[in-house]
Amino acid sequence: MTINKNEMDRLLLEAVSNDFEQIDSIADQLAEWSEVFRTFDRKKIECTLLSLLELGYIKAYLLSPNAPHVTEVDSITDDLSTYWFYITGRGKEVLEVDPFAGAS
Repeated sequence: MTINKNEMDRLLLEAVSNDFEQIDSIADQLAEWSEVFRTFDRKKIECTLLSLLELGYIKAYLLSPNAPHVTEVDSITDDLSTYWFYITGRGKEVLEVDPFAGAS
């Protein structure tokens, strides 16, 4: 079973909707939600995260035990494992829309 881009976007938004998450914990959450998602490779998750960043639905952060504890990152490197991701207000609006509204 394959998943379309909108479904993948929603799953990743849901994964980062309650707390700051790193890419490994996002992948683990997807795997927990369904056996199907275990087939997603890291590259697909990375591409979706980058797309959601570009759309402004999530933001990337660096977290530290020292002040400042949370630093928003404007540009990211190729190694996404360094960053923590969290949903934005725009991303929350996307999650609030019923994907099945208007479907018959």
